[in-house]
Amino acid sequence: MEETMFNSTLGKTMMTGMKDSCWLGWNKMQCTHTALDGTKTTIHYVGKIKWYLKSC
Repeated sequence: MEETMFNSTLGKTMMTGMKDSCWLGWNKMQCTHTALDGTKTTIHYVGKIKWYLKSC
């Protein structure tokens, strides 16, 4: 989670333009992290990122 917090461009956009008036102009994002033991954790967050986003 810390990796995603420091570099929110790691995720991919799940929804462009949130419809809630509190989040206008923000995108719903998702990043999946695979631990050393193979378990996966999916992190959902909102971001206001205007440049190219690469997939996790």
